[in-house]
Amino acid sequence: MDLRPTFRAALDAFGALPAVVTLPDLDPVTTEALWLPPVTVEVPAGNDFHRMELRRVLALSRTAVPQVPRGTVVIVAESAGEDPTAWQVDGIDSIHYDHTRALVVPA
Repeated sequence: MDLRPTFRAALDAFGALPAVVTLPDLDPVTTEALWLPPVTVEVPAGNDFHRMELRRVLALSRTAVPQVPRGTVVIVAESAGEDPTAWQVDGIDSIHYDHTRALVVPA
């Protein structure tokens, strides 16, 4: 028996935001998203002349959006009550059994 909480439970607990996800060359999908705390990335990786950069992370259901390739556009508000803005997937932070954590930048 899998005891991990579901992505639905996280959406309910932390405030799901309506989102429209448009994968390259596909029709838009209406779903829900969840902002996660930013992650810190070393740019460039290694020891020479690096800096730390915060990257925004957006979680999306794998049921609604099974794959989230780079270039995918997500229109979502940063918090409830705000106007939605466009974000573009720049990479993947991690893939879990029921959701994908995408690294996004303003589109």
